[in-house]
Amino acid sequence: MFYQAFMSAATTRAAPNLAPSSDLIPTHQEHYWLSEYLAGIAPEDGIVDWSSIRPEEFHPSIFPYLVLFEVVEDDDGEAVDFVYRVMGERLIEFARVNMTGKPLSMFPFPNIRASVMCLAQRAHETKRPVFSNTRSSFDYEKSLMTERSFYPVTRNGRPSVLALITVTKPPVPFADLFSAATLPQAEIEHFRVLETPHAWV
Repeated sequence: MFYQAFMSAATTRAAPNLAPSSDLIPTHQEHYWLSEYLAGIAPEDGIVDWSSIRPEEFHPSIFPYLVLFEVVEDDDGEAVDFVYRVMGERLIEFARVNMTGKPLSMFPFPNIRASVMCLAQRAHETKRPVFSNTRSSFDYEKSLMTERSFYPVTRNGRPSVLALITVTKPPVPFADLFSAATLPQAEIEHFRVLETPHAWV
């Protein structure tokens, strides 16, 4: 219920401002686990192929928050959209929509769509991992933090982006947040481009 309220509020606001932050690190352990896994199987160019990834080897808390995008390029090789090929069950539950097989441009919440589009494009263009952190607040005591990491990969010879999107549990009961008079307000979204997977320091 809480996340439904958060997503509904997202439809009426612009995407968060993106601000680079060179020392940004995750608070959700899943981002470390995934980056370590990818670093361990990455070839010399650093771009992992989806066929090399074994989801059964992931920590069990990773896969429900995982997304695999296939990059849609124009004639000049620029990324113009991203098609969901995998969407974790927790993300489907939160968004109340299964985007598997559908383009990111059809994701129904504009500010989240714009943010994910921008960060996925950056990972695709730089061929480097990108990590972001944003906090959405109801008031000074009630807030939600979302962390996203994006990794350029390939799938069936096509450029793709693997993303992990994690969300904190709210600090008060869901019902309290869902019925709050003040809907959540997204703050600045900080992001960081990493040199390689697991290059947090």
